[in-house]
Amino acid sequence: NEIQKKKKINFSFLKLLALNKPEWIYILFGCITSLINGGIEPAFALILSKLVSVLDECNLSEHIRNVNFYIILFIVCGIVMLVTMFLQSFFFSMSSEGLTFRLRFRACQTMLKNNVSWFDRAENSTGILCARLSTEASAVHEATGVLLEIFLRSFANLAIGIILGLYASWQLTLLMCIFIPFLILSGWLQTKVLSRFVKMDSIAMEKAANIVAQVIQNIRTVVQLTEENFFLEKYKQIIDKPYKKLKLRAHLNALLFALANSISFFAQAALFSFGGYLVRKNYILFEHIILIFSIVTFGAVSVSQSFAMVI
Repeated sequence: NEIQKKKKINFSFLKLLALNKPEWIYILFGCITSLINGGIEPAFALILSKLVSVLDECNLSEHIRNVNFYIILFIVCGIVMLVTMFLQSFFFSMSSEGLTFRLRFRACQTMLKNNVSWFDRAENSTGILCARLSTEASAVHEATGVLLEIFLRSFANLAIGIILGLYASWQLTLLMCIFIPFLILSGWLQTKVLSRFVKMDSIAMEKAANIVAQVIQNIRTVVQLTEENFFLEKYKQIIDKPYKKLKLRAHLNALLFALANSISFFAQAALFSFGGYLVRKNYILFEHIILIFSIVTFGAVSVSQSFAMVI
């Protein structure tokens, strides 16, 4: 009997990028467009805050001229968003598809090089191996292109937002920075719990897919032996386990959803109360409150989503 030692292999993001080296030009342009796209939301917040101040003007002709000017800027932001979103999705999709093809080919090549006894194991049955080839390699698409795209866009969003906030009012920005870790943490917990539930469900679906593949492959034998109900009950038992676990943990999911959605309201209460005090003291204008609220709050939520995917 041959004893095989199982070694845990850690797949890092840098290793995936190394495998994605032939598509480096797509990754480069995808990163550039993602950074540009990340700066659109702070620009939108800046334009929105200026538009709010324009509405206070009493001169009708000046009022209409300024409103039309900022409307044009909104249209320009929309066009830039349209172009950058298309380009970053195109570039990262091209790089990810190349990596997916390379990994799927290597996985199939590695499977075929194994001994015949390797295929006799329950975890290496035909249905499970086919499911791995179809799902695990394609899942790398989210681990490289989508991950890098979201991370760069979120980083540019929050960094530019904080810089603009400090320029507008360092007092309000520092106050909102107190809530940023809590906003990021709540969003991270929420996303991680959901991804854990999805992982549990995918493992069960892999086993269920194996049973379905075996039954369909030997459907004549199953019908002749009248074992349809047996395999149906076995299939039901497999998919019933994650259902019961997810049902028991539904309260935790609900708590994290409530936490993630309530912290932003606490941050808004602190922002507008302290911002109103600064406005009364003539330290800032009301447009600065709108600016900081938009760029810091939305930036923190965006970073929390990308942070959950990285860790």
